[in-house]
Amino acid sequence: MQSVYAALSEGMRMMDPNVTHCAQIGAQHASSILDCSDGRVDAVAPLLLRLSVESVLSIRERLSSAPISKKELKQQIARMMCGRLGKNVRNTMTKNLIEDVPVEGMHEKGNFGPLVLEWRSWKAGVMTESNAFHFQPSQSENSISSEAESSTSSSARSHEVMQTSTSGAPGHTSLGSLSFDAKIGKAVGTSYREVEGPLQRQLFNAYCNTCTSVHGSLRAVCRHAVPDTKERMHMLLSMVNAVHSNCQRLRCTSLLTRSGNKDEEAMWLRQDHFVRTIFAEQGIRPAWISLQANANTKFNWLNGGEQLNKAANIQGVFTYGHWVFEDFKLLTKELRWIPPSDGDKKCFRSLEELINYCEMYPFDPEAYQKKALGFFMKGRIFEPSRQPFMFVVAWLKHLRWIEMTLVKIRMQNKIEGVMSNRIMYLELAAKLLSVFINSQYAEFLPTNPDMCSRVQELLILAMLDQLLGCSSTVNCKSGCDRAGMVHAATMAVDTLVRCHGNSIADVVGAIIHFDTIRTEIDSCAMTFGEYKDFLSTCLHNVASSDKADTHSTRLLLVCELRNLVLMQMMQIGWKINVYSTGVPGMKYHVSADGIRGRLQANPHIGAALPPFALVPSKSAVGTSEDQGASIEYTPLAIQQHGQMTALFSEFIHGCSSFRGS
Repeated sequence: MQSVYAALSEGMRMMDPNVTHCAQIGAQHASSILDCSDGRVDAVAPLLLRLSVESVLSIRERLSSAPISKKELKQQIARMMCGRLGKNVRNTMTKNLIEDVPVEGMHEKGNFGPLVLEWRSWKAGVMTESNAFHFQPSQSENSISSEAESSTSSSARSHEVMQTSTSGAPGHTSLGSLSFDAKIGKAVGTSYREVEGPLQRQLFNAYCNTCTSVHGSLRAVCRHAVPDTKERMHMLLSMVNAVHSNCQRLRCTSLLTRSGNKDEEAMWLRQDHFVRTIFAEQGIRPAWISLQANANTKFNWLNGGEQLNKAANIQGVFTYGHWVFEDFKLLTKELRWIPPSDGDKKCFRSLEELINYCEMYPFDPEAYQKKALGFFMKGRIFEPSRQPFMFVVAWLKHLRWIEMTLVKIRMQNKIEGVMSNRIMYLELAAKLLSVFINSQYAEFLPTNPDMCSRVQELLILAMLDQLLGCSSTVNCKSGCDRAGMVHAATMAVDTLVRCHGNSIADVVGAIIHFDTIRTEIDSCAMTFGEYKDFLSTCLHNVASSDKADTHSTRLLLVCELRNLVLMQMMQIGWKINVYSTGVPGMKYHVSADGIRGRLQANPHIGAALPPFALVPSKSAVGTSEDQGASIEYTPLAIQQHGQMTALFSEFIHGCSSFRGS
């Protein structure tokens, strides 16, 4: 097993793959890559990935040679990460780790965790702080705290680090006998599923970014494992409250597989129940959205998983619509606007009636769940009860009216400054919500609009949260892979908005047309030379045009957005996975061969990534970062037409097959 220990030790050294924009090693280097000296070149130039592909694959090779079954190896790795094996084994593992990779928060005497994880994302001088969370039951009648006292020594040592904060603090949530405090600085990884005791009942992989909306209001962007118990749902609430106290607008997104996976379906049903009950008890009405983000989206014809989510998402869409209308009423009240025509008055009254009716409608997604189970049922699952879907069609009409009314108000009154921006943001929010509804419910609409890709839908929701000042949480089963992908996209949008705050309309335009634009980019980037020429042409068009070249601007924004997604995935998601599981890699099933591999491969992730990145040439591996400008880089093809290349697939998959989900 020494080879396994050595492989894990090396894996822990790969927690930070060091993915950067070219500007961090000098804009001059970026300019030489693209033959252009425009100020934006550093943002759209291919990213530099300093983690060697070969080194990741060598770890996988060593784990593959272990003289035990893969199932036993997964359990061994999990227990090693939890410090549950003998003292000698722990010392063997941690000696190299502590000497070679100083990890803040590593426990003494060889105990692995929970581990500290704090990161910062870089972009044009704007820093985003993120925090890991663990949750301490308050000293009351809570059964979890009594269980902590009787846990084994290593779990007890881990638990001792969790000091209870003052009851009633911003990160505190309490209801009946359940009471939790969110503590910043530690996260409990999924390895603790293998350990009996209080840490097994934590909300795994709980991390949160503190962000601001376009209005300057505070937002929380959280990622975590599925909150499928009452305790974990309270932990989630305490984490949101710790960052954004008195949060009134919150989107909760589940990425669990529907219908195609019995375990995850059961988790979704429990989570759905707790979202609707516990949040209501706390006075929060979230926008509850479920979107599959794995291969199961391809099999809706077989299991109806997408249809189940469409039914469950109706109330989430209503909630978004309600927020748009709230902001519309507030704006018109401040502007002392009165509906000028009978048609406008009728639309205003009709919208209020629709909201009241939706509030009182006895909607039960579990009822649709029972009707939907079975094969080959797409298109007739919801025939007995289509009324809620007709509400969605009505919402579309009213959103268009809100958008057109705001345009008229802004143009007729010649409003400028801050108020003009507020009106524009609400216009854009109404438009984005309309695009999302068109995509989700195309089959129920008479116009039969084009559907968006899943990546574009997720980007739309991230931008909506920005415009409406909404906090968000996203979860998958483990909080590692699917949640990491969506969190990366969400934070990429947040960074893009902060760096292009004066061009919000262009950013929204790039997101609304994301699928068309990324298809155009990929078709012009079959080789690295073509990709460089394409970027240089776009930069030249934007720099030299007398008028604003909207199309070239959007092309560059999508290039920058995809760079940011890759950077967030590798700087944050990769690191979280290593902390959580002990091995590098992301489980998107993209490296498997044969028919089964093609069926299981995640069809979404490639669309969010740039076509190429740069990696150090073999002769440059190990060169000091201080000499970054002189390092020679070679292009690495990441994806073509949304499908990851074979080499990058092997790299991103890493050693993820040697861990649980």
